[in-house]
Amino acid sequence: EAPESVTSQYLRGTQRIDVPDERTENDPDRQLTMTGAAGNNLDCLDISIPVGLLTCVTGVSGSGKSTLINNTLYPAMARHLHGGREPPAAHECITGLDQFDKVIDIDQSPIGRTP
Repeated sequence: EAPESVTSQYLRGTQRIDVPDERTENDPDRQLTMTGAAGNNLDCLDISIPVGLLTCVTGVSGSGKSTLINNTLYPAMARHLHGGREPPAAHECITGLDQFDKVIDIDQSPIGRTP
């Protein structure tokens, strides 16, 4: 609808972002690790997320993505970092929280309605 918008230029391929020659490598010493995540559909899941790199959580509908991030990891980090009150879903242990100074929940609410 807006052929001159920045988004449409990238979608049409008239604008692009080149892949950098060198990529940031995963540092095994900089990980956020959770063990025993067991809320809803999670079955004692162990994960390791690299710190400082873009990470995406994917899976089929009902596989536990929201439980893992929204109900377990975010509440646990919020509690640790700034006294959040929401209890996290069941998990055994999270290590690597000392590598963060804040956590922000960006949900799918329309812009202007997110607190």
